[in-house]
Amino acid sequence: MSNLELSLDNLRARQEANAQKSLLRQLQLPLWAETQRGVPNSLLRSALFAAIQRGKRPFLKRQLMASVENASITYTGIRLCQDYLTVWECLVHVAREQQLGNRCEVTTYQLLKLLDKKDTGGNRQVLRRQLAELQATALEVRQGRYTYSGSLIDEAYHDEETGRAIIVLNQRIVALYQGDGYTKVSWQIRRDLRTSLAKWLHGFYATHRQPFPYTVAKLHELCGSNAKSLKDFEEKTLATALEDLATVAKSHGEHFRYLVERCPGGKSLVHVTRNPDAKLPLNPQICG
Repeated sequence: MSNLELSLDNLRARQEANAQKSLLRQLQLPLWAETQRGVPNSLLRSALFAAIQRGKRPFLKRQLMASVENASITYTGIRLCQDYLTVWECLVHVAREQQLGNRCEVTTYQLLKLLDKKDTGGNRQVLRRQLAELQATALEVRQGRYTYSGSLIDEAYHDEETGRAIIVLNQRIVALYQGDGYTKVSWQIRRDLRTSLAKWLHGFYATHRQPFPYTVAKLHELCGSNAKSLKDFEEKTLATALEDLATVAKSHGEHFRYLVERCPGGKSLVHVTRNPDAKLPLNPQICG
C-alpha cells in the first residue's frame, strides 16, 4: 500500500470515528406525529420482523437475515413476527421525547391502549412476554455508513409497586435514525391491516419513494415467509395482502396501486406505485 493510500485510509478512519462520536452526542430520536411511527429502513426492508403467523418460533443464533443490498442484519434471539414490530414501534414512539439511555416509564394500560388492545390479564401477560423477548435479542445492523450493535431494548422490567413498565433504549440506536435512514410509517394504516404480510408490505413499500419492481420470489425471501410453495404464496397470501393494503390505504386517503406481471420463464413481478399519476408497469429494472 502506498503512502497516499495509507493516508487516505487513516483519514477515512478518523472521519468515521468522529461521526460515531457525533452520534453519541445526539441523545434524542427525531420527532414524528402521533399518527406516525418512526422505524429504521433496515428493519422494514428485511426479514427481521417476519410475515409469519403466531405460534411456536425457533431460536436463531447469529442468523444473517434476508435484507436488501445496502443493509445487513445479523440476529440472535427468538424468531420475531410482525406483532413484535408493532410493540417495538410503540415503545420507540413513547421514548422519542426522552433522552436515549434514560428510563422511560409508562403504565401497562397506556401501552395496551397504544396497541389498541383491551386491558385484560391475558393481554398484560402477552405484553410482558413480548417485552422480555425483545430485550433478549442481539443485533448487528449495518445501514449505509452507519452501524448498530445491541439489543432492540436495553432494559424492560415491571415495577410492581407503581404498576409501570420501565423501558430503556440503547443510546447507539440513534445511528439508525440518521438522515433518510428511517421512515415515518402511518400508524392508522398499519393498525387497520388484517394480515402480517400486509403489515410487512406496508412498512417495506413505505421506505420507497418510487418502488422498483420486485419478483415474487424476492418478496417471499425478504418478508421471511415460511410458505413452502411459491405459487401458494403468490396466489393466496400475497394477492390477499396487496389487496388489503390497497383498500386500507385508500380509506385513509393514501394512494397504493399494484400490478402482478407474469413474465416468460415463470417469473412474476410485483409493480407498485404510490403516485396517483403514474402508470403501471413503471420501470424495467428488476430487484431480485
